[in-house]
Amino acid sequence: MSDSERLYATSNDNCRVQSSGMTTHFPRHREGLGGRAYLLFFAAALILCGTGFTAALGMLSAARRLPAPPVSGTYCIDEKLAWLKNNPQVFASNVVAVGSSVTWRNLDFSVLSPAARTAMGGIVNAAPCFLRANQTRFMTHYLLQYRPEIHTVLTVLSPRDFEACSTSASAFIEPAVADSYFADEVPELWVYFRNFRPESFIRDIVQLPVRRKQELVFDQFGSGPITTDKPQLRYPFRPEPNCYRELRSLATELREKDIQLLVATFPVMPDWARHYDPGGVTQWDFLRNVQEALADTDAILIDGQTKYIIPTSAFTDPVHLQWPQVGDFTRFIWEEARRVGARLPPANLGDPE
Repeated sequence: MSDSERLYATSNDNCRVQSSGMTTHFPRHREGLGGRAYLLFFAAALILCGTGFTAALGMLSAARRLPAPPVSGTYCIDEKLAWLKNNPQVFASNVVAVGSSVTWRNLDFSVLSPAARTAMGGIVNAAPCFLRANQTRFMTHYLLQYRPEIHTVLTVLSPRDFEACSTSASAFIEPAVADSYFADEVPELWVYFRNFRPESFIRDIVQLPVRRKQELVFDQFGSGPITTDKPQLRYPFRPEPNCYRELRSLATELREKDIQLLVATFPVMPDWARHYDPGGVTQWDFLRNVQEALADTDAILIDGQTKYIIPTSAFTDPVHLQWPQVGDFTRFIWEEARRVGARLPPANLGDPE
């Protein structure tokens, strides 16, 4: 027997891998040791990474620099979701405000009497930030599935909410992840692992202290007070037709569920109008399109755009009011909604005459 024949005859010590008619021989004991070593190394690396990541989160939490669990991956949305989770009694309210920061920052429910709030089954401002009309529709449906007792939905709209619906994904959170998060079915650590984005996570760590002092402030209802020394004009708005279709779909779907929808348009910042919409085209097109979207849907429209006139100094920018002005605007929305047919108690229900 030749040397090559003897080599191939030692099949007890070798394993054969056949591919395309060819046979390759590897020593079995070497493969076993290598495979086991690789698996052990891989498992050890995972354990070390997990332990290190967990320790890092613990240190950040102790230093008050740990961002909210990244359910959405957008810091101000995640901070709002964390606030809702940590305030379950308020979250259980039957009147919910939903929308972008135009809704989050421009409602002060403390102007309503305790009796009025109680008569409605409680009020919560669940609006986060940056949402477009299609995303507001998505969030409304998610909240209704999570809280089917909701009977009134309130949103405050500006032309900015009607931009980029065709390019913005409606589902900005995964419902299954959010369900598990709110129900405490999984540890928050799992959310950090699952949706970890290194770049945004590091940026949020660096900016968090300033944000939580200035931007990420919540009142007892979940609204976001904000003030500035000098109003900012920002940029023009370019609404698109898809967004108005989203609003109409939302209104129609809520009507079918017998849920009251209150839609308030936001006031116009005078200096912004002079710079970016001197002919009023954007303003009037926006109001007309909102009116058409809500026609025959039973939604209640509160026209803050033309009926609530205030100076530029009352704004922080074209879509947010200075917090001291928000109470009066909220009272206007409430009483105007009642005047045009909304099922709401008086804002001062139960207060002494």
